[in-house]
Amino acid sequence: MAKNQSKIAQIILCVGILVVFVTFVMYGLEVFVPSPDYHDFCEEKPFKEFLSKEECEQKGGAWSPNYPKPIDAPLGYCDADYTCRKLFEKANQQNQRIILIITSIIGVLSLISGVFLKVPSVAYGIMSGGIVVFVIGVIRAWSLLSKYVQFALFGVLLALLIWFSYKKFGK
Repeated sequence: MAKNQSKIAQIILCVGILVVFVTFVMYGLEVFVPSPDYHDFCEEKPFKEFLSKEECEQKGGAWSPNYPKPIDAPLGYCDADYTCRKLFEKANQQNQRIILIITSIIGVLSLISGVFLKVPSVAYGIMSGGIVVFVIGVIRAWSLLSKYVQFALFGVLLALLIWFSYKKFGK
């Protein structure tokens, strides 16, 4: 009975370490590498209808023609946030690349450290947390990556997991 309680306690501790480790890393990333805020790039302003391409583009917007043109309507519409939104998207993509690099490094180091940690619940909690952090980083940057980079990242993770399994459990 005591042996079963010990195993249950180790599993609970492992899951607790996993959750707190992932939360700690992701919160730390937001503290030290904060995501850009849309409102830092595009100010909130009351709606203004631009009726000409020239006026729209002068204010940093992008003009899109209406096809087919409704009766008594302007020849197009103005996407007034176009320029500032593109700047935000560029900053956000750069942030996601940095997050991917950091989460990949933390994930790999967590897996490697698990080989050397002697307490199983701690080792497995840190390793599983590293896997989750790695996957979160890849998911956040997924749209920025080519299909070959996506494939390679998961190949690296798979190789590391197989390596770890042999190191930790192979006799």
